[in-house]
Formats: sequence, C-alpha cells, structure tokens
Amino acid sequence: MNLTKGAQYLGVSSTTLRAAVDRGAIEAELPLPHGPWIFSRKALETEAARKLVVSRVQGNLYPHKTDSTGDERPLFNDIAR
Repeated sequence: MNLTKGAQYLGVSSTTLRAAVDRGAIEAELPLPHGPWIFSRKALETEAARKLVVSRVQGNLYPHKTDSTGDERPLFNDIAR
C-alpha cells in the first residue's frame, strides 16, 4: 500500500509514518526515485509500527528522541501544557 493508505491503516498521519521510515523504524520501499513509498502489510504489523501508534495515542510527538537516561526530551522547555 502507499504512504497514505499505510498511514490510514495504522491510524496515524502520513507525516508520522514517513518520519518513522526516515528513522528506519518501519520498512518501506521506494521503487522509483520520485515515486510513492510502498508498504507491506507485514511491515505495518511489526512491533515498531505498534509502538508508533501507541506513541501517537499517548501524544508523544518524538518517540525516538531520548536523553541518556531514556527519558523523553521536551520539544519546548518553556511552554506549559
């Protein structure tokens, strides 16, 4: 499936899925230099894909960015939520 369909399948945005591909967290193919990203259902059913969905549900925008203790780093320190 393409990026849009893969994102819909997972229930995340296409930007989120593409970022996971760029990090190497989720496998995808780009068969043509300027063509669409192609995802297998198997790649979208991995533990990494499940973690991506869970991180979105929990509101964690950058699940891959942690400090040396493994704690999440805030995107903006001065903004109260």
